[in-house]
Amino acid sequence: MSQEKQHYNKKNSGLKLFPKDCLGQSGTIVSIDLSNNDISVLPKEMGVFKGLTHFRMMANKINALPLSFATLTGIRHLDLNANQFTTFPTQISTLTGLEELQMIQNQMTEIPECIGNLTKLQRISFTANFLKTLPVSLAKCTDMNYIELTSNEFEKFPEVVCQLSKVTILMLQQNQLKDVPSSISKLERMSGLYLSTNNFDKFPETICKCPSLTQLEIDNNNFVDIPDSLSLLTKLKTLIINKSFVSCLNTIDAMSSLCQIVMSDTKCMFLPDLSTNSKLTSLIVIRGCLNEVKSLPPNCSCRFGGNSIESIEFPENGVVQYMILANNKLTCSPDLSMLSKISRLDLSQNRITWFDDKTCHPTLQQLDVSCNPLVEFPVCLSRCVSLKTLNVSDCHLFDIPTNVLASLSNLENLYLACNHLSSLESLSVSTKLKTLYLQSNNLLHFPRCVCNLTTLKTLFLSNNLITVIPDQISKLSQLEILDLCCNCILDIECLTALYNLKELNVAFNFIKTIPVGFSQMKSLSAMNINGNQLSLKEKIPHLEKKFDFFQVQIPVLKTPKDEVDGATTILSTTVFADKKVVKTFNMPSETYQFLTLKTANGVLSEDEHPIEVGSSEMKGRRPSMQDTTFEIKNFMMKGFHMIGLFDGHGGDNVSKMASAMFPTVFANQLQAQVKRSLSKKKIEPENYIDNWVKTAFSETYEILNKNVENQKYTDGSAAVVVLITPQKLYCANCGDSRALLVQKNTEIPMSVDHKPTHPNELRRIRKNNGYVDKSGRLNGEVGLARALGDLRCHPALTAEPEVLTYNRSGEDLAIVMACDGVWDVFENVTVARMVRERLSMPRVADIACFLRDAAHFNDSGDNISSIVVRL
Repeated sequence: MSQEKQHYNKKNSGLKLFPKDCLGQSGTIVSIDLSNNDISVLPKEMGVFKGLTHFRMMANKINALPLSFATLTGIRHLDLNANQFTTFPTQISTLTGLEELQMIQNQMTEIPECIGNLTKLQRISFTANFLKTLPVSLAKCTDMNYIELTSNEFEKFPEVVCQLSKVTILMLQQNQLKDVPSSISKLERMSGLYLSTNNFDKFPETICKCPSLTQLEIDNNNFVDIPDSLSLLTKLKTLIINKSFVSCLNTIDAMSSLCQIVMSDTKCMFLPDLSTNSKLTSLIVIRGCLNEVKSLPPNCSCRFGGNSIESIEFPENGVVQYMILANNKLTCSPDLSMLSKISRLDLSQNRITWFDDKTCHPTLQQLDVSCNPLVEFPVCLSRCVSLKTLNVSDCHLFDIPTNVLASLSNLENLYLACNHLSSLESLSVSTKLKTLYLQSNNLLHFPRCVCNLTTLKTLFLSNNLITVIPDQISKLSQLEILDLCCNCILDIECLTALYNLKELNVAFNFIKTIPVGFSQMKSLSAMNINGNQLSLKEKIPHLEKKFDFFQVQIPVLKTPKDEVDGATTILSTTVFADKKVVKTFNMPSETYQFLTLKTANGVLSEDEHPIEVGSSEMKGRRPSMQDTTFEIKNFMMKGFHMIGLFDGHGGDNVSKMASAMFPTVFANQLQAQVKRSLSKKKIEPENYIDNWVKTAFSETYEILNKNVENQKYTDGSAAVVVLITPQKLYCANCGDSRALLVQKNTEIPMSVDHKPTHPNELRRIRKNNGYVDKSGRLNGEVGLARALGDLRCHPALTAEPEVLTYNRSGEDLAIVMACDGVWDVFENVTVARMVRERLSMPRVADIACFLRDAAHFNDSGDNISSIVVRL
């Protein structure tokens, strides 16, 4: 009687040795998956797995195969990705039944001729090795249909692949190719060709003779022109040419099979007549040089953001799912009357002062006209009877006509942030609203009409002048997210009636006590009460233990014995594992002596260099909040301040842990640095301080990352921390959060974004046997080159911070720290301008809140956190 076949799976199990119980079941096992463990050696007895057909050992530490492996001739699928092979194991060449071989991210420099023995091989994946050639014998693998050679060192096109007539997919991105041989025309079945990020100075015309090609990706090369011969690719459906110098696409109008064109970051100045391209349904030309758009396909959704478009014409009877025209130079809204249907229109960040009646299409469901100088609300919008989402944030509006909102009976999401609204009685007719954003207006009172919008789930009223929350707010029984930060609210007792509330932000008000009733709100999981006037006697342990995300300001006294006035104030903290962020710590008096150096002009104390810190954060369009921050004035001593921002990804364990531990760990490491130096007989502090701080930063990141390993966290976090002293500014960055020094007439980046595509980071990644995929993700997983955590991506990913130092100047106005949720939508110069324009505001927290809100209504899709320090 035959035994039942088994699939042995112990991936992600923390194994260091090949499991013995697996060997014991060898007679029945047909597949083994031990991926993502720490196994470095396979047993000599591997030959006992006679029935094995699938073997997956991805992400271990294997560098050789046992001799017995050569007897496993039944294996059809072999995955050895992300191991430590420096040479191709010849045992594989005897696996004559092998159909798929994956050895991505190893360290191989060549493939031996014996691979030609694998005549049944259909798929090979050798991405992220150091290959320069392929063996001639590969031509014997006549069933080959998939070849992946991305991120190697090919300078010449491997012509042997042109002899494999069944190849349908060929990937050669991120190599050093300069041309493509004419023999590629032999690949008559090839449907996908990927040649991005090579060294093509001219478009390789030879590829135009591949008759079955349906997808071509050739972005990030140096060619300027696209030849007319491209039109020979009559079956081409997708063309991607990002990051190039191409200025026009003259030939594509004759390519009737095209379904999608993607061109971002090019020099594209105009488009050909596409009116007859009926199959073209997606056209993306962003961050180019277009100034007008005409003759569009009849049923095509388009993204034209970041051009210089002044006019656009739509096709007659066209059907458009979406039209994105954000960040262009339109002065009037476009005429949509020719269209049969359009669902979404984005006109944000233009120069629109006049709203054309013909823009108001009855089928329009989403309309974004934010960041335009409209001044008056477009009355004609009453015709958009299907509208569900309307964004008129930052349009200089003073009033919302009641009759218009009454006509928009299907409206569910309304964005009115950053206007000049002082009265909102017109909102009472919007009875289906689920989301309402009213941040940064001129509201002196909580709009009572809002209390009648009983379908509301999300309400933002931050950055106004509200003092009292009416008891009628209890009517909002479905409310889940409420943001009232940066107002003048004294009491929040009535909020305890909102039993379904999940997230509450009342940061930077004038609240002195936290109602005990909050502990009984079963749904509430996140609360921010930073920047209030809580009493030192205020008891909050019950809240700390309850919430997944909890931030609070706590004044703490901890000063050197010879300094009586240096009260440390924790402006923002994050609860982690039911512990407050900062434990009390003291710098020894000797340390204080050496760190309080006077500059040439005698500047020393915080009184001569006062600062004010404000922060603001929101979950945004993400399902959960993974950012954390801390802000501490008089950190360690008077005049020294530390601010940290941690942008988590894949979870919030690392960001919470880092925010909770960083101040104490850094203080301990700095103390250790100083003590070691003090043990020497002679010391010149001026020459040591920079090294002390930089070393302490590096050691802190290392210790935190070690703690991630000990806790077995699988997520990660970007981390940017700034230390402000009376004389200098220190910035330690690891990831893509950013710090910006705003001066009177300019702005200075205090950090460099650690993106995997950055040339320096890419070289380091490749040196450490990593790779960057076509979407810019390290090892196909993480969008950062440096981060805390993400240990599975080490050593290609590192937690080593980049520490930069700046001398303080009389030109300094402020420091802005923010996560990529801000920087993804705003350039440095834009953020600096917004900060300068608002530095006269009484509370710097209001500026941070405005940056947060502006990023959100400018379509940031991430968690958003911003910190502003007024220097």
